[in-house]
Amino acid sequence: MHNTYVAVLFEIGFVGLSVFMALFLIPFRRALKNRHGMIIAVVLSNMIAAFFLDALHQRYLWNAMMFGIMYY
Repeated sequence: MHNTYVAVLFEIGFVGLSVFMALFLIPFRRALKNRHGMIIAVVLSNMIAAFFLDALHQRYLWNAMMFGIMYY
């Protein structure tokens, strides 16, 4: 696969994709609300990278997700 979102959809299904997207969108919404530029940049850049790469098994994707979740 060349797209992380499609890979998650095919491997886990719609429920898994919803949870995977929530890991991105919840910290992103909160960072937008509180205007934290660094977290917005990290989460947004990883959302874009996940669209173009199969990053499901790459450490940088999960590190960025944990960074966003720790912020939340």
